[in-house]
Amino acid sequence: EEIRIKLAQPTEGITEAIIYDAIGKKTIKKQLSASNFINNEWQIPVADLQPGLYIISLSNGQTVASKTFIKK
Repeated sequence: EEIRIKLAQPTEGITEAIIYDAIGKKTIKKQLSASNFINNEWQIPVADLQPGLYIISLSNGQTVASKTFIKK
């Protein structure tokens, strides 16, 4: 199981992805770079996460974007 992050093109430099659980605990932290940007997306394994609500936060050092998702 994985979460896929699609972008038209990779951001400049390294992007950091952090996944938080519903109470704000950091569960996954991953560095994303252009070298692992394949088919216009990054893939982050989430098989070890328990079912529930999560927030993924992406930051390139200048901009932060967050989105919620449900792991079934």
